[in-house]
Amino acid sequence: MKLALRTFVVFVASASCVSAQGKQGLSQLLKRKGYPAFTATSVDVRGHLMACRGLELFDPNAKPIDALPGRVVLYCDVCDSVWLWAAMADLHMKRAAPTAGRETPGAKLPDIVQRKLAEPSKLANPARVWLGYIDKDGVERLTVEITVDELASKD
Repeated sequence: MKLALRTFVVFVASASCVSAQGKQGLSQLLKRKGYPAFTATSVDVRGHLMACRGLELFDPNAKPIDALPGRVVLYCDVCDSVWLWAAMADLHMKRAAPTAGRETPGAKLPDIVQRKLAEPSKLANPARVWLGYIDKDGVERLTVEITVDELASKD
């Protein structure tokens, strides 16, 4: 099954998935689900691997709600958001120190960096995530519920 809408692309192979087209506005989404845990500019899902571009925590005190249109919002339970946050921190650490833990005799630096940056981060426990795409007009266009085991960065 392939669902595509602008920057939101979902390839579902083995993830549990429920999709629905929504026509509700951003204010109705926030009333129904509250603030999202994370936002991203784009998300690709293949099986239980979620690859995100521009993934960040959403803080309603630091960012206005006007920043949500044109982004993908991610909702999950508190425990699941901790697993996602830890995997996101792991991705940032891999980018900051790509050779840490990979130094072996005879290893070449370009090979070490490429391999480490390409590896996704495994979550401690599978996370159930609800993804929603908010278009530029502030309308919820696509919603998908998935189970994620690994997180990768497309940045």
